[in-house]
Amino acid sequence: MGLSLWGSFGGKMNENDPINKRPVLFVHGAFSRAAIFLKHREYFIYKGYSWSELYATSYGDGVNSAIFDGVHCKYVKQARKQCRNIHIFSIRQMLLAINNYTGKTVDIIAHSMGSAVSRKAILGSFCFDTGELLGTPLTQLVNTFITVGGANHGLQICPSIVSLCGNISSLHCNSKLMKELNSQSHRFEGRSSYDIHSLSDSIIGLNCCNKTCGILPNHNASFEVTDLDHFALLSQTIMLQLSLLKLTDEQNGNSITRMDEIDSEDDTIIDYDDKQYIYNT
Repeated sequence: MGLSLWGSFGGKMNENDPINKRPVLFVHGAFSRAAIFLKHREYFIYKGYSWSELYATSYGDGVNSAIFDGVHCKYVKQARKQCRNIHIFSIRQMLLAINNYTGKTVDIIAHSMGSAVSRKAILGSFCFDTGELLGTPLTQLVNTFITVGGANHGLQICPSIVSLCGNISSLHCNSKLMKELNSQSHRFEGRSSYDIHSLSDSIIGLNCCNKTCGILPNHNASFEVTDLDHFALLSQTIMLQLSLLKLTDEQNGNSITRMDEIDSEDDTIIDYDDKQYIYNT
């Protein structure tokens, strides 16, 4: 999936372009690709980021990967393939490449299935579908990990007849992958982690094996909204997402203690678009 289909973006426009801010890696979910984050890129640039600090790549094809595939090793392993003369890196390799390219730790914003893909890419260990060894955890390379509408405990509606919902490396709440990711006793996704989830998310759902599907275990804070669907949640909480990245710097990775500690510059997040977030630590 090449540049013409917005399968990826990021990197310096000129060799001497400075990289002042910590780079951000955006990871898409099922039925989408890197282009879903173009509005994020536009907003982050408006708020002071540069091209060289914002990155995204695509795994799968945006259609079949959502229906016929699970969270397979090919999406997270250290590998790359040539596609229309553009190197498309898997998520784990992309994280390593950004760290090497910029010399900085990386922030990650992951949506939907992208949360599970990213978490496995960071955790490493063995792939359940192939038995391949990914490597050791990359926790030290990630500063802030944010999941938006993330399938953190799987999907509420997940029929086993599709690969996406099998019992091995899938988004079924009882799959081997989900059990591995959610049985960790400590935060492994990065120095700090947050989740943003919605009670109106019909894609992820609410109840996954008696857990709230979108809540990220071992988080610093969790934010719940009531009236945004799966894709609106990604696009309409950009201010909150950026504020959480900035907040981690200000608090040195400590947990948020008050909603008013979140700074959205022009507006307060709690009143953003007449919506209120239910905040939990």
